[in-house]
Amino acid sequence: MTDKNAVPQNLLGRLFYRWAEACYDHGKWIVVLSLVMLGGLISQLPKLHMDMSVEAMLHELDPVRVNYDEFKEVFGRDDVVILSLPTGGVLSDKLLKTLSTLQARIETDVPYVHEVTSLINARHTYGDNDLLVVEDLLDGWPQHKWDNRELTDYVLGQESYRNRLISADGSHTAILVELEAFADATHTVKLDEKQSAEAIKAIRKMTDEYPEMDIAMAGRPVINNIKNVITLRDSGISTSVSLGLTLLFLIFFFRRISGVLLPMLVIYGSIIGAAGMMAIFGSPFTLTISAVFPLMVAVGVADSVHILAQFYRNYEGHGNKRSAIIGAISHSAPAVLMTSLTTAAGFISFVAGELASTAELGIYAAVAVMFALFFTIALLPALLSIFRIRQQVGNRSLNHKMYGFLDACGRLAYTYPRAISIISIVTLLLCVWGCSILRFSYDPISQFPDSIVEKRDNYAVDATYAGNSAVEVVIDTGTPNGIYEPAFIQQLQLAADQLAHSKMGGIEISETYSVLNILKETHRALNGNNDAFYRVADTRDLLAQETLLFEMSNHDDLMDVVNDNYSAVRLTLKCRYDDGVKYQLLVRELEKRLHRLFPNDKVTVTGSSVLSAESVPRALSTMAKSYVLAAVMIIGMMMLTVRSVRIGLVSILPNLLPIMLVLNIMVLMHWPLDMATIMFAAIAMGVVVDDTLHFLYNFKLSYRHSLNVRYAIQHTLRTTGPAMFITTVIFSAGSAANMLSSLDNIFAFGFSMWLVTILALLADILVAPAMLVWVYGHHKHDEDWVDDKAALAGS
Repeated sequence: MTDKNAVPQNLLGRLFYRWAEACYDHGKWIVVLSLVMLGGLISQLPKLHMDMSVEAMLHELDPVRVNYDEFKEVFGRDDVVILSLPTGGVLSDKLLKTLSTLQARIETDVPYVHEVTSLINARHTYGDNDLLVVEDLLDGWPQHKWDNRELTDYVLGQESYRNRLISADGSHTAILVELEAFADATHTVKLDEKQSAEAIKAIRKMTDEYPEMDIAMAGRPVINNIKNVITLRDSGISTSVSLGLTLLFLIFFFRRISGVLLPMLVIYGSIIGAAGMMAIFGSPFTLTISAVFPLMVAVGVADSVHILAQFYRNYEGHGNKRSAIIGAISHSAPAVLMTSLTTAAGFISFVAGELASTAELGIYAAVAVMFALFFTIALLPALLSIFRIRQQVGNRSLNHKMYGFLDACGRLAYTYPRAISIISIVTLLLCVWGCSILRFSYDPISQFPDSIVEKRDNYAVDATYAGNSAVEVVIDTGTPNGIYEPAFIQQLQLAADQLAHSKMGGIEISETYSVLNILKETHRALNGNNDAFYRVADTRDLLAQETLLFEMSNHDDLMDVVNDNYSAVRLTLKCRYDDGVKYQLLVRELEKRLHRLFPNDKVTVTGSSVLSAESVPRALSTMAKSYVLAAVMIIGMMMLTVRSVRIGLVSILPNLLPIMLVLNIMVLMHWPLDMATIMFAAIAMGVVVDDTLHFLYNFKLSYRHSLNVRYAIQHTLRTTGPAMFITTVIFSAGSAANMLSSLDNIFAFGFSMWLVTILALLADILVAPAMLVWVYGHHKHDEDWVDDKAALAGS
């Protein structure tokens, strides 16, 4: 039987009143349908795959990714695993034996290896009685023709070996392991990170068997692998601690099994929903997508706690469970619906971004928010209707001290509205200026703790070999055999000479490698091995003849640097390791210079380093722009949902101020925005918007009823404020769990989320009321703040 006096007066409240009646009366069916849906989604989870690569940030048809995929199809992978062994200054028999044994084992026992190169099988080109001989440098070792000192001197004098297979000072020698670019022979399935990790683990196991050699292991595949290992390990720890703290605080605040299990069900249901949809549509789990899961802890807790807090308050008041459920849903569900739609709309704005990872974050964050909404307003009341809920007399389920804190903040805001509002506005303006000096960064190695061996090895190898990164350039003449034109070869030589030992965009280029090395070696060999002829032939016919002779002896090496119809060449620039954002500057300068040198040819700058240089800064800048668009959409939707321009404008300050304050703290702490720390803003928007909208929605209802600003603020703080307080404490504690991470940027993310959550609550219970008083003004009949202890306990 419907209590007409309990039916809300507004349309949305009435609709949810009827919805709650249906949920209560048909609770068992709703639970069954929900379990069936969850079971179907769980069955899809095994299809979910992980892709933490930079490529996953880009759409498949993005020109940058297309260029890189085409490069790999023609030339293979450009990123290699580098094993560096100390020589002691001379290539001794013991060292060469280790090189030979280790290389052979890697070639035969490590999966997904395409090619292994060291001094054992380094290309050795020489002439013998007018014949061109191209063979492995130490072919047939140990019965080779070299004396150890003679071999060392020869190797140090070869341009093709220097800072590639041996350091310039001869102190170290390297084994280069190139993994397969594709996992199948059809070149349709890319080698994934799990398979790459399997190969790297096998190599590491082998190198550990030579502790006396102190073998350093570096290279982009190694760094990507250890980054994934640490991220997954730390995220597992922080997630466990976060969920543990969430459980503890739910128990502390509600002291009920239902108050613990139901919010956790909403959280896990929304996560399973988003993950299941990702599996169904084949979307990979990426670093960007990982932001959805802490977001759902925030949204799931916020949605369910607002409903449960109201339900327990009603149930303790009169003991009628049906009435308590219907009253809680009709009172709080409209605000939950609005926060969900507003948050989802904000994330949907990310779809307009140019990056696949950003667009997918927007889609699946919105999907997760909608699942959380369904479980909160449908499954939660259905379960409450089915299970026995114990009535607690005296409101013991909530901590009474929070009422005093909330009331003190409201009193302060009501007493000094102008001062609080002006201080907040000025602070926001200063924060906007402060955010202008935020810097972007993509330097995963610098985030590793110093105890990580791979961090030490990467820096050591970079210093020893004058860089361990590379930028690839493909210069296409557009004409078959076009590379034989002397004018083209001369320009290629000019480009190589200008770029070697230069600095562009703050990145040092140490060496260049290309078909020029092969042509010079061949020309010297065919001229009596005379070093005076270490140059490129100067006629087209001679270039073609010498290239053909080399191809007949070593086709694979030639195909590493030219395409199959000799229309394009590959120019590799060996670079120092540095922040990926700097590489974007290098790419821009490099493109300008190469277009001037090759005005009639197609020049493509690509490679794994360039992929990071192009995609990561674009990801960061795109997400930053998406946040601005999302903020505009959220505020606009807030105006529409509360149907008040004044309240919508009031929402700007408490929504933006906490995020802007934390961004400025990041500036003071010298924390850059990278792919981890920029995630905090996405999650923060969900947290800040939810509580702000709950406060403003309930303020509007109270003000419409009383036309009294003081009453509306005080009543809202005493009814909605406790749920806001609980969600803040729970989520801030959960966020702080990320500070346990060994990665500096994840620590910064955890600290930022912990702080922004607390600041968001203070903005909602201090700044928002002050702005409302300032905007609406005092009235004669609402001057005094009511200090009623009984009202504080159960208003």
